[in-house]
Amino acid sequence: MSTVDDELFELMETRIEPSQTDDDLADETLVEYMTGRIEELMATQFESLMSMMYRLDVDEGKIRRALNPTNPENPAKGLARLIVLRQKQRMATREKYKQNSPDDWIDIE
Repeated sequence: MSTVDDELFELMETRIEPSQTDDDLADETLVEYMTGRIEELMATQFESLMSMMYRLDVDEGKIRRALNPTNPENPAKGLARLIVLRQKQRMATREKYKQNSPDDWIDIE
């Protein structure tokens, strides 16, 4: 993988800060940033891109809809939106099942 691919994958894996989860502007900025590189990957390394989507556990049906020629949205932008949505879901799941640190435990002694 090239450095740019590594940077894109790192961006995909980056946790979205809780303060940004409801901020549509932050989401759109992230989508726009990712769209250009996703377009390049679609043209040159489509299998690598799909592998990244698989590793991120993006729903295959949603990927197919984003890539469907009848979809009015740019396919790369659609994939970027799916990545952002999936990262938000992952973050919500982590928060829901987050374990308390040992410092939060009550000392019974």
